[in-house]
Amino acid sequence: MTQELKQELRLAYEVACTNYLAAFMEMYDLSCEPHPWVADEVGTVADVGDYYFDFQDIKRCVDEDVHFDTLMEWYDYNVETGMLGLGEINLKSWLMGAPRIGKDRIEEIKQARKRFEDLVEQTKQEAKGGSL
Repeated sequence: MTQELKQELRLAYEVACTNYLAAFMEMYDLSCEPHPWVADEVGTVADVGDYYFDFQDIKRCVDEDVHFDTLMEWYDYNVETGMLGLGEINLKSWLMGAPRIGKDRIEEIKQARKRFEDLVEQTKQEAKGGSL
């Protein structure tokens, strides 16, 4: 493959990615910095508003006209479950109704984690004071 053809392919891909991102932002009334692609890698992850979206998710939202509330529910769920070490669900599976951990269970885990962290901190403080 010639360098010229490679350049043409790269530019066509970047134009398509940029157009998808523009449509995505317009759909959801979002804005971004002049260079939204993380590490200037067009077609990877975009920093949009206060969120980060993979190009495949951006494309899926545009192609499937995903409602903003659905997108945010998925995004927030993954942030919470990811921080708790419970794994994440990709957007395609989410839209297909993949099984989810209930909000009550997530809250229960967060409370248990908080109790654990408090106990660890208390133990550290006691160890400093020699009260073990």
